[in-house]
Amino acid sequence: MFLSVSLGNASANGNPSLKKSPVQSGQKIRQIFKYKAVKNPAAIAVNSKDEIFIAGGKKNSYEIAVFNIYGKRLKTFIYGAVKHNGVYAVKNGNGKVYFYNNNGIVKPWAIFIGKNGNLWVANEGGKKGFISKISPEGKVLLKITNNIDFPYSIAFTESGDILAADYGNGFDGYISEYNSKGIFLRKITKGIENPYSVITGNNGNIYAANYNKGDIVCLSKTGKLLWSSYKDISYPYSILSGKTGNIWVINDGPVQGSIIKYTAGGRVIKYITFGISYPYGAAADKTGNIFVANFNNDTVSKFNEKGELTGFAGNIRKPIGIAADEKGDVFVLNDDGYFTKITGNGGRLKSDNPVKK
Repeated sequence: MFLSVSLGNASANGNPSLKKSPVQSGQKIRQIFKYKAVKNPAAIAVNSKDEIFIAGGKKNSYEIAVFNIYGKRLKTFIYGAVKHNGVYAVKNGNGKVYFYNNNGIVKPWAIFIGKNGNLWVANEGGKKGFISKISPEGKVLLKITNNIDFPYSIAFTESGDILAADYGNGFDGYISEYNSKGIFLRKITKGIENPYSVITGNNGNIYAANYNKGDIVCLSKTGKLLWSSYKDISYPYSILSGKTGNIWVINDGPVQGSIIKYTAGGRVIKYITFGISYPYGAAADKTGNIFVANFNNDTVSKFNEKGELTGFAGNIRKPIGIAADEKGDVFVLNDDGYFTKITGNGGRLKSDNPVKK
């Protein structure tokens, strides 16, 4: 399960330290292809079948496009197309297109893959956000609108409940918990303020990143505050759980951004600024590697479980989101309406229809 989000505009200054990186000699992340995705892209996720889901669009015509790992568009789900009556499908050069006369997604912020391959979409919405559960075929199965305002992240508990990080109005956010049917269970507010990201760790604890407040909090399953940390944190954007249970925090500031590696108990293990330039997304593969999308200098950095910079890919136009599959390949969402595939494990994949950069 991988997270992708986008965040406003950033500075155009590059990171000079990355240009001097020692990994540039013989250790590049191998083979890059670029494919046309959707207009106004916002979120990306990859399921266990190696299907890539990309959400985007604009008013009255939001969509989720589905691709294979070679960039071939398999199908497209378009929501809120009011000129279409009912649900039907037509064929074109890019596969099947399904039109739904409902607002299954509105200003999508992030996509998460849940049980049975269903998609969970955090929607910023118009005046009020919501969470939608969508089948792999594009059918809207559930819309959660109660006790939610501006959901930016979704996580799942061991029992299958849904946790939604609600940014609120910037200083009054919270985490809402629902059961698998979307019934509201509780609101968690202890230690929570404008959260951008929420995850559950290997130990079942809840970790949240308070963006404006600038701290990370760890809560028990019952919502009790176990620890919090402000150390070296500035605008924490997302959190990942590593292979060994460590917690990785991706920071958007204060200068070029950083990555901080914690133990599950809150002790800082590693503080990383080298190879980072305003990171807008991150993903972990099954071997413990961390891939970071650097919005400011058009690169992706690769770190091993120890936090060592081991690879990079360049010339990736303004990456705003990133996801990795079980084979170690990485898919990066670009803000220009394309997505880029990089073979993070050093292998080589054949492309069906590469698009020149």
